[in-house]
Amino acid sequence: MYLVQKFYDLVDFKKVMIPHLEKDEAVNGLPLGILMNANQDMKPTVMAGLYDNEQPILMLLQTHPKQIIVAVFERISPNDLPLISKLIHESITEIPGLIGDKAIVEEIAMHIASLRSLKVVLGMDQRIYQLKELKKKADQTGIFRWADKSDQAIIQQWVYDFAVSINQPLEIDQAAKRAEELIESNRLAFWEVDNQVVSMANASRPTKNNITINFVYTPKEFRKRGYASNCVAELTQRLLSSGFSSTSLYTDITNPTSNKIYMEIGYEPKIDSILLFLEK
Repeated sequence: MYLVQKFYDLVDFKKVMIPHLEKDEAVNGLPLGILMNANQDMKPTVMAGLYDNEQPILMLLQTHPKQIIVAVFERISPNDLPLISKLIHESITEIPGLIGDKAIVEEIAMHIASLRSLKVVLGMDQRIYQLKELKKKADQTGIFRWADKSDQAIIQQWVYDFAVSINQPLEIDQAAKRAEELIESNRLAFWEVDNQVVSMANASRPTKNNITINFVYTPKEFRKRGYASNCVAELTQRLLSSGFSSTSLYTDITNPTSNKIYMEIGYEPKIDSILLFLEK
């Protein structure tokens, strides 16, 4: 028998959910990284678990205003998804969007949209990759370096442009704040050619064994020269050398070039993920 249990204490929620998320750190890197790096000041909008005979089989977590993360712990029969969707619909008041395992999220979003007379709008169609051993190192056509406070202006502009490129635009002040956070994290890297930064990549959401690479961005004028590949390859190697067993990243399924590049480096596909918005 399925039921949805809502949580109101972050510590309790983490205690229950993290062991299940850790069973696959790459696939669950987004929610696991958020929870493991959360402090007591974080107040998620939604914390809930779908239970089957007292065992959590699915988790719902919202820390972003437009999306609820769906993490699946056990195999769910497609025949059960209409009922599960109805239970989520009845338990969660506001569902602006869902992100997670494509096969599950598409069905849940469709059923909830029908129940609420809403339409489903595609946000991002992605694939999660994981790397355990680097196959192709960065070449010597440039220099890898860590970003610092002196790079604030360019990081802010690139964060803004990156957000536009993935159809999640930010206001300038939001981009500025995100740039500051990236600098303070000390995990944002640049690839530099002839004393000019040409690409960036960031390491985020560390878990026990895995860390995620995100904010991979190269301005249009520097693309198709292998800069992003070099930046990601060198960052990946440094993360593995620092003690992580694996690294993971999200790619745009509709961009075959980036998927091919990452696979050449050594990234292997794990699961397809999708972000869907529910709109009037």
